[in-house]
Amino acid sequence: MAELRQNPITGEWTIISCERAGRPYQFDKADDHSECPFCIANEQMIISEIARLGGEGDGWHVRAVPNKYPIVAPCDCHWLSQDFYLAFEDFGQHEVIIETPEHNQSLEKLEASWVTEVFEMYQNRIATLLALPQIQYVQIFKNNGRLGGASLPHPHSQVVALPHIPSYVQNEMAHMEDYHKAHQKCLLCDIIHKELTDGCRLVLENEQFVAFVPYAPRYAFEVCIAPKMHHAQYETTKHLDLLAQCFKQLLEKTSAALGEFSYNLLLHTLPKGGNTQANHWHMALIPRVSHHAGFELATGSTIHIQSPEKVAEKIRG
Repeated sequence: MAELRQNPITGEWTIISCERAGRPYQFDKADDHSECPFCIANEQMIISEIARLGGEGDGWHVRAVPNKYPIVAPCDCHWLSQDFYLAFEDFGQHEVIIETPEHNQSLEKLEASWVTEVFEMYQNRIATLLALPQIQYVQIFKNNGRLGGASLPHPHSQVVALPHIPSYVQNEMAHMEDYHKAHQKCLLCDIIHKELTDGCRLVLENEQFVAFVPYAPRYAFEVCIAPKMHHAQYETTKHLDLLAQCFKQLLEKTSAALGEFSYNLLLHTLPKGGNTQANHWHMALIPRVSHHAGFELATGSTIHIQSPEKVAEKIRG
């Protein structure tokens, strides 16, 4: 059972999920497929299958399965404490998207058409989970590599459906909605226009999508990917083939700049009932090339030793 507990000083919520401690860690034997639950030869390790895309006959390219060590799980979602501290049993659903049957593959090496299927599965799971009555927000993320927090090397992403909107997402939405109220325009649309016009933080673009280093990034070498045209909901976005091309090119350029790197991929899309005019879905690619130290942890302010403009120049190559 997962608990959602509130810090009374900051108002932030923390998930206590002790079941996660049982996750297998296989990076010390990354080339050993015998115990990998995502490989076809170990089908008995999969609880069940939720969805699949691609492949012929009984084969598949991309599949969604339940996470055996979930952050959250279906439950009654009731208050556990309401006296001094606030806590409730955290309801939700946690899934894994297995991106390929091949153990030693990566999104960078896969064909763009295959990456398109991965992004289609993202859409499938967001739309399906947001249709559940208690779910308010769906977070998709990818931990890639040891430093990215992955416990298994087999390529996969994760989907966590929540009955609440996380604090960071709420804060991001509040800024977008305040800007829209003041200017009757989408903040991210205006940022994209600024980045395309200035060009100094632009990494790459195609007909539909743009990738740029944020003006004030949270993390070193962070890159934002977003649709050029206003779109609030990832699950209804078209042209995923062009998104796949953009993402693959970004991985290739970042690899050329940094060498082999671990990363996190984060997708922020509209929560249930969100403002479609103010919000604009986007992804963040965060290479794990630095760590927050005392000042960052104490103040929440990030220190960068390279300007975003120099970082963009280095990734562009």
